[in-house]
Amino acid sequence: MDPTSSKRPPKLRSACNECHAAKVRCSGEKTGCQRCGNLHLKCAFSISRIGKVPGKRSKANRVAAAAASTSAPISTVSSSITTPVMSPPLLTPAHSYESPRSFGGRNVPMPATSYPFPQEYPPSTLPHATQGYFQSTPEDVANYSNLCWTTELDQLGGPGLLSPDWEIDADDPVPVANTAPASYPNLHPVERSISKADASPTEFMPSPQCTSYLHLINGIELSIQHASHCRSRGSENAQPSVLDSILGASQRYLTPLLQITESPAFTHTYSEEHLLFSVALDKIIYLFSLGYGELQRRMEIHEGMSMGCNAPADRWFRSGPYGVDFIDQLALYRRVFVEEMKRARLCLGRLIDIMGPTTTGRHEGLCEDMKRRLDGLMEELERDHGLHMSI
Repeated sequence: MDPTSSKRPPKLRSACNECHAAKVRCSGEKTGCQRCGNLHLKCAFSISRIGKVPGKRSKANRVAAAAASTSAPISTVSSSITTPVMSPPLLTPAHSYESPRSFGGRNVPMPATSYPFPQEYPPSTLPHATQGYFQSTPEDVANYSNLCWTTELDQLGGPGLLSPDWEIDADDPVPVANTAPASYPNLHPVERSISKADASPTEFMPSPQCTSYLHLINGIELSIQHASHCRSRGSENAQPSVLDSILGASQRYLTPLLQITESPAFTHTYSEEHLLFSVALDKIIYLFSLGYGELQRRMEIHEGMSMGCNAPADRWFRSGPYGVDFIDQLALYRRVFVEEMKRARLCLGRLIDIMGPTTTGRHEGLCEDMKRRLDGLMEELERDHGLHMSI
């Protein structure tokens, strides 16, 4: 049925399809509203549904609507999409842009006249940027590539941003100005284990001297254990070997310590390596005390045997290819002990010089104890030497 043959002509809407979709006021000219003329849009009016029951439509209006839909397809806002509460009005039209000259991108910031249909929106009440809630047709997407967005994209974040009519969909092939990405320094996390640092001195002192210090301390400990074990057995035949092992160990371990004190790294500044040095020197002084105790024990044994025998005591204690008697052996041991203690005193003096007044109290107590023990041993050896010389 032709809609013109109905009893009453169909009543058209007061706003065209474009203004209705953009939710703006339409001037209402049936030949073409002012907004569609400014934007070069196709102005079309649909049939009004005022006074009609929802879901009901006359045959005339139904035929007219079918004819209008086939002649001019339009895209409408989906009814399933809802606008959130307190959101600004949406001005996003569902149409294809054909010319960018009508958007007024000449002045910065954008003037209020660059908005579509500016007489409806004073400059003080311009809406803020919102997200588009429309579905664009393939024709609209194809026409986006003809626009020049470079100038407008540079104004993002400024006042007067034309967000409703300038929104870009994520699927639109719109070229974006290439910007240099921000460069950030590469930060590498540093892992630190406190428990491992406390477990061993080498974890927090990665110095090549630490290995030599640890070897020295280990060797001195083995010599101390060997001397203590031999003295606990009480064998007279093992006594000379105890003195020989103690003197040999002192000569073997004091030599590298003296070489370390002459190196520039030792005399430069006081560091944690000097603590290992003081530990090794303290163990050597303890080894000297064991040797001196064994020397005193042998003297007591010799005196006891000489008092109970009528023959001279030196006949009982001759050894070696030259037949050195016991008195000469003790004098030789005493002389070597004195020389080694002088070397140990030299190492201790250099350690105290490195410590200086700035490190007072760090290892000052240990150095004072070592100095006191060395001086005591030297006095004992000199006194014993004077007694034997008088005899």
